Amino acid sequence: MVPPPEIRDMVEKMGGGASSVLAQTYGITEIAGKSLQSGSPPGNANAKKLMDVAVSAHPTKHENEPTVAASPKNKKKLVAGSHWFGLPAPTTNRCRAFTSSDSGATWSAGFNMPQLTAASSCSDPVVAYAPDGSRVYYSYMDIKSTFDFTGFPAFFTRTEDFDILVSRSVDDGATWTGPVIALNGDPYTITFTPCPSPPFPPGSYCGVLTEPGFAYDKNWVGAHSDRSESAWAYVTATRFNVGSPIPPNSIAFARSGDQGATWSAPLILDSGSAGLPFVLVQGSRPAGGVGGEVLVAWFHSGSDGWLIGSFNIRTARSSDHGASFSTPVNAATDSYELPFWLGPFTFYKRWWGAMFPDVEIGPGGRAHIVYTHDPVAGSLTPEDGDVRYITSAGPPYGSWSSPITVNDDGMARAQGYAALKTQYGSELFDDSTVHVIFEDTRLAPELPTSDPADCFTAPLGPCDSPNLYYDIFYARKPPGQALFFSNFRVSEASSIQDFSFTGDYNDLAANNTLLFAIWTDRRDKTSMFDFEDDVFGSRIIAGGAAP
Repeated sequence: MVPPPEIRDMVEKMGGGASSVLAQTYGITEIAGKSLQSGSPPGNANAKKLMDVAVSAHPTKHENEPTVAASPKNKKKLVAGSHWFGLPAPTTNRCRAFTSSDSGATWSAGFNMPQLTAASSCSDPVVAYAPDGSRVYYSYMDIKSTFDFTGFPAFFTRTEDFDILVSRSVDDGATWTGPVIALNGDPYTITFTPCPSPPFPPGSYCGVLTEPGFAYDKNWVGAHSDRSESAWAYVTATRFNVGSPIPPNSIAFARSGDQGATWSAPLILDSGSAGLPFVLVQGSRPAGGVGGEVLVAWFHSGSDGWLIGSFNIRTARSSDHGASFSTPVNAATDSYELPFWLGPFTFYKRWWGAMFPDVEIGPGGRAHIVYTHDPVAGSLTPEDGDVRYITSAGPPYGSWSSPITVNDDGMARAQGYAALKTQYGSELFDDSTVHVIFEDTRLAPELPTSDPADCFTAPLGPCDSPNLYYDIFYARKPPGQALFFSNFRVSEASSIQDFSFTGDYNDLAANNTLLFAIWTDRRDKTSMFDFEDDVFGSRIIAGGAAP
């Protein structure tokens, strides 16, 4: 099948496994100029942490894009999630839930989250606890494809439907209720007729969009930092409008005031533009604060266009539990945008999503955001990302600090996919410690950069560059400190990069006694073309020398 250009365009701009699902089902073998077909890691470094734990490490299933949340009530309990797809059958991408009752030392076997249909696939798993610990929310995508062959061989149709679901658990992830549709997509239909031959091979079918609609992608679920607001939960996602000509995409928001049982009609917080230059909005996350305060943060490519020059991290604030929002503000404007693929020279996995922000509001109302920028334009060198941090003192969140860099490697290497959590000793005032984890290539060997064409020669290699391996690093900023303490390594073994995809995020969980990191792990791989991923995690003991 040859998909229409609207679908190819959407595949590049979607995040997470949803783009991979569409690419596979439509036979798309190249994204952003890169084909999708296609020795021992460095030693350990000292770190103040506990041992790495395999949260999910099936020998053949692909597990990536992990998420984790810590119970505010039962201090040793954690709930995690990840993708789960590949052999053995069924091979459809699912979202899986895992639980731990011993601070992450051991984990349950896992549970496949319910979907709307037996044929549905899943993407973008995200978990979050209510602030009183009474329930945990699991948000994920439901992706459905329906074929109608009644007109075959003259034509056939394919209908796509993308919804955002939320399931709930009142027993720390042991059982789940739902799913409930939080953001309901509008199905769109493509009609396939025989392609002209030539230039297409005989028997080929080419698609034309015959019924426009919209699809939701890159969802996130959040709750409050205020225990008195435990009935409220929030979901955001990117709405991709599918039509001809291609319409702009938008950031959509929905809220629930009854513990996730029902969800409001969506609000549109911001939109890009479909003209040239193409302006993209993506990667939104909601955070609830004190009282009715809600803050949403997202990536905005800037008026110069997507992956061209500078970009913005935008926020919008609500003081009434998301019933209405202020006009979005640029919390940060930074240079430069990350490349689509991690470099140098697009060697490795999808990377541009590391610009998506993570946002938290502490119990005193202070807001915190981390994201990634590229300090050097382009991808000719291994310097493909630094992690940045900004903060706002409190509502109305119209003024933000200048960005500071979190990673302290001082090298021309790549850092990204940062996750943020605040941890506090008192809920009466904001004495929050800020914790950040991120992927970091500083421990990878100083390799000469191969010719990118070598990646496609038998036997698939070498594809070497100084960013060949990654680890998970950690940094903290105690109350009253302007800068972050020195970084230290969390992962005990380095992971070799994947050629195409390891997920669009890692995650970090905290309550007032526990700090736990989770990430996509590839320590057992020796080739970037071995696409099978695992999920590992570790409890962290806060440390690092003062700046």
